[in-house]
Amino acid sequence: MNYLDQLIAEINRCKIEVINAFKLADNEKVVEELKVKFLGCRDGYLKKVQKLLGCLSFNEKPVAGRIFDNFKKEVANAFETAQERVAK
Repeated sequence: MNYLDQLIAEINRCKIEVINAFKLADNEKVVEELKVKFLGCRDGYLKKVQKLLGCLSFNEKPVAGRIFDNFKKEVANAFETAQERVAK
């Protein structure tokens, strides 16, 4: 398994974990903590994965970039959905 395949597998594994965490969040404090953990600007999980994209070859970057962008959108959607749910 090459580095790109490993990165994609890690993104897919984490996507399930992140989305489930937001689904299980039952109050605003937990949602906010998850937001920082996954979406935080400096130390968030997404930022760490984004840095790994720099290790890819020129040809692999567009593929990984699209997968990462979709992952980021799904995490942001999960956050927004959780935020709306607990605000009610």
